[in-house]
Amino acid sequence: MIRICIAEENAEVREGIRQILSDIGDMLVAAEAENGYDAAACAGSGLCDAFVLDASMPGPDIRDLIKQILRQDPGAFILVLSPQSEEEYALRVFRAGASGYLNKSSLPEELVNAVRKIAAGGKYVSAGLSEEASSMFDDGRERFSHTNFISKNRALK
Repeated sequence: MIRICIAEENAEVREGIRQILSDIGDMLVAAEAENGYDAAACAGSGLCDAFVLDASMPGPDIRDLIKQILRQDPGAFILVLSPQSEEEYALRVFRAGASGYLNKSSLPEELVNAVRKIAAGGKYVSAGLSEEASSMFDDGRERFSHTNFISKNRALK
């Protein structure tokens, strides 16, 4: 059973996520939080294996929150939900220690797949982001210039 903490400031969105995940037999929504401080408190409780975090909820910056949760619970799996495009934001949360990133406009099935993947110890990125990342390489040779790569990564820090 995957025990999940949903941290989302909007009660209606939180309810929607709870409905999606509660309908799945191997998932249990064990805790809910409406801000980053409450999500961090969930990490210290031992009630949850996985955290589904809204990237823009009140409280600590999402990257700081990820690091705080992992300090309190090093075995936690974290999926970040954000309305921002993956290209702009995903690398930032992965660097902080997140296990997955999903755009809020994704289908419910993708949310379920993402939670399962991270709870199994994997990393989750959408097919679109995965394809974009893999298109940067061609038979082991980079398709992009070194200058573009450096510029893009500096912008993400």
